[in-house]
Amino acid sequence: MKSPSLLRYSVLAALVASSAWSQADDPGGLWNAKWNMTLSEVRTAVPGVAAVDPPVRNFSTVSRLKTSGSINGFRMDVMYEFNPQVDQLCAATITPGPGIDRRTAFYALKQGLVERYGKPTDEDTTEQSAYFEKVVLWSLPATTIRLDWLEMGSVSNVSVRYSARGMVDLPM
Repeated sequence: MKSPSLLRYSVLAALVASSAWSQADDPGGLWNAKWNMTLSEVRTAVPGVAAVDPPVRNFSTVSRLKTSGSINGFRMDVMYEFNPQVDQLCAATITPGPGIDRRTAFYALKQGLVERYGKPTDEDTTEQSAYFEKVVLWSLPATTIRLDWLEMGSVSNVSVRYSARGMVDLPM
């Protein structure tokens, strides 16, 4: 039988190892852009970003920079969102480009997120006569990732929102 101090050490080592693993997998931002970077730091970290002119207000953030690229073979647009009070990066939203089937985009993005971050923390589907929404959520140590698919009449939208933990965000 292990001694109590050896057992405590083993448990502590396991907790530290699992904590380090979780933090290593947390993006802490989106790609090279990390939470709390200033506008100029994000411009340096993400080649090819362009200014959003004029900036777009979204609930508690302001979209100031944008870019586009390919994710899993799909063209995606990215908006980098800043806290307007301190002008630091606090969120980034990815949306499929024009002409991409929203169902296909949603399931391709979900598969990629599951492969990268594991099983979601929460999943919810709401269906009513003229309304459908599916939300998948990953809660990581520094980042919340929300994959959202909304169908309402002629409106169809899919997005992935990476946000710094602790910021006021849309409810689940």
